[in-house]
Amino acid sequence: MDYKQLQRIIKIFEESSVTYMDLEVDDIKIKLDKRDNKVQQMPIFPQNIEKTEAKSEDVKEEVQGEIVKSPLVGTFHQAQSQGQAPYVTLGSKVKAGQTLCIIEAMKVMNEIKAPNNGVIKEISVKEGQIVEFGTKLFVIGE
Repeated sequence: MDYKQLQRIIKIFEESSVTYMDLEVDDIKIKLDKRDNKVQQMPIFPQNIEKTEAKSEDVKEEVQGEIVKSPLVGTFHQAQSQGQAPYVTLGSKVKAGQTLCIIEAMKVMNEIKAPNNGVIKEISVKEGQIVEFGTKLFVIGE
C-alpha cells in the first residue's frame, strides 16, 4: 500500500457515515475514529512508503446518461486480471447485462453489469481505486 492509497482510505472514511475503523494491511496498521465529531488518524507507516504529490483533477462537465454506481465498498478493476484488456473503454457500446468492471471486496470479485444498452460516456474511477457504496463508476448514454 502506498501513501496515495492510504490518503484515499482516510478520505473515504472521513466522507462516510462509519464512525470507527481499525484496518491492518500487510505491515500497516490504521485506526480511524470520528466519534465526538473528531477524526483521529493514527497510521503507522513502514519505512519504504514513498510519498507522492497529489495532483489536482480537472473539473469535468456533467455528462448526460444513466449513472452506474458501486453497490459495495471495494477496489475497482477494469479487467478480469492485470495485463488483460479492460471490459469497456470510453465510447464502448454495451448491452444490458454486459460486465463493465469488477469490484474486489475481501478477495471476492464482484462483476458490475450494465443496466441497459448504450455507450460508455464517462468512466469516473481509475484502475485500483478504492470505491465505496454509491460511488459513481460509469455514465451510460445513447
